[in-house]
Amino acid sequence: MKSVFTISKEQSRGFTLIEVLISLSIMAVITSLLYGTFRTTVRTTAAIDEEADTYRNARMIFHQLTQDLSMIYQKPQPQGGGQTNTFFGEEPKFGALLLKGEDKIRLAEADVYPADILSFTSLSYQPVRKGVPLSGRAEITYSLSEDRLIRDARFRERSSQDEVGEGVLGVDFHYFDGKNEKWVDEWLPDTAGQIPRAIEIELILRATDSTSEEDMNRNDPSLYERRFKTTVEIPFSETV
Repeated sequence: MKSVFTISKEQSRGFTLIEVLISLSIMAVITSLLYGTFRTTVRTTAAIDEEADTYRNARMIFHQLTQDLSMIYQKPQPQGGGQTNTFFGEEPKFGALLLKGEDKIRLAEADVYPADILSFTSLSYQPVRKGVPLSGRAEITYSLSEDRLIRDARFRERSSQDEVGEGVLGVDFHYFDGKNEKWVDEWLPDTAGQIPRAIEIELILRATDSTSEEDMNRNDPSLYERRFKTTVEIPFSETV
């Protein structure tokens, strides 16, 4: 009796070499497409995270500056007017400095950036680092050291220096003169003890997702820098 199930020669033959090569080629194309998509996704995610780090850095710097400026010391004017800030001439006593803003520039990444210096007296020192005790009056100075924003605090018997932010290409301060109703680039301590009504702060940070020499050499600064700006109003400044 013959078997009902019979297999012909055509049904029993395997794949030819050409068919195998075509299959492998299709698999290679699909794999390369999947890898390209995965690589693009990873790079995009990393770029977003690095950009977020830049914005986080700017927020931390603005927070520290705003906190210090909100507690700025304002010495009352003596009766009959006159200057209350004895910064020039003899060595000033501790806490005599109200506010001094110097307009500076520096060369960084083959370009010129603002490097202003801001000094003032704060009534309440808030430490940057954990474990450092709170303190009362302190003379605080913000300045740039290479690509770091440094906060120097001087007390009666000691001093402290902290790094507030890194990757800082430039910092620019502008001061609103409430008496003359205009913005100025610097604030000298011989202005009869006045305090600006507001301070505009502009930060120029290095973009962490684009630090290659190729990007630095291009003419478009947006490839390697990020600019942030905020304005801090000085409490009770009009009464000084």
